[in-house]
Amino acid sequence: MSVLLFLPGLLVVLFKRCGLTATLYHLFIIASTQVLMAFPFLRENPWSYLHCAFDLSRVFLYKWTVNWRIVDEETFLSPKWAKGLLVGHVSTLIAFGLSRWCRGDGGVWSVLRKGFRRPSAPAGLAPISQNFVATTLFTSNLIGILFARSLHYQFYAWYAQQLPYLTFRTRYPVILKLAILLAIEYAWNIFPSTPRSSGLLLLGNALLLLGIGFGHADGTLPAYQMKSGPQVKSASAANMQ
Repeated sequence: MSVLLFLPGLLVVLFKRCGLTATLYHLFIIASTQVLMAFPFLRENPWSYLHCAFDLSRVFLYKWTVNWRIVDEETFLSPKWAKGLLVGHVSTLIAFGLSRWCRGDGGVWSVLRKGFRRPSAPAGLAPISQNFVATTLFTSNLIGILFARSLHYQFYAWYAQQLPYLTFRTRYPVILKLAILLAIEYAWNIFPSTPRSSGLLLLGNALLLLGIGFGHADGTLPAYQMKSGPQVKSASAANMQ
């Protein structure tokens, strides 16, 4: 189920790049692949498979969690806490969708209007760069990780490789970027987790997401990279001559 954290960002990229019709087609391919892989289980016991594979109500063990150790066990296991995290997850995704991921296209409503008026044409106005694709997918995943009810140690591999890139999507000074990376690394290497290590992980992830939101969430390059581009190109041309 962890791969579903990328899905909101993937939908944004597909809708802007391919349009409504192609997005629905890609969703059909994704769903068909899942059904095909699950067919042996669905044939034998469909209810048991669907309940166990996509059980959103399951309760995690408090002693194994790396995040949210800052709350007591009773709160951690309560349904209200789970619903609160889900609301926070969905609200943050909506906030990025409304104000960040479509900023270069004149806003989300411009993208939606174009997408529904011309469903076979790309809905975005701004070019879809590699930076935009990576930033949107990785940010969507980070939002899910931040609001996950429980993270076990193996989940660090699910976003560790993305962290250096994401820190440079912020406008933070380099020293703060390094501090965030070190804090997250430290928190994941404490076993068993403690309220301090868990709080440090939450702070690192939250600061990173906040920095992206006020930084380069739409995939644009930082100013120093845009300025250095022509200079690098000119230097390469000079060497070739």
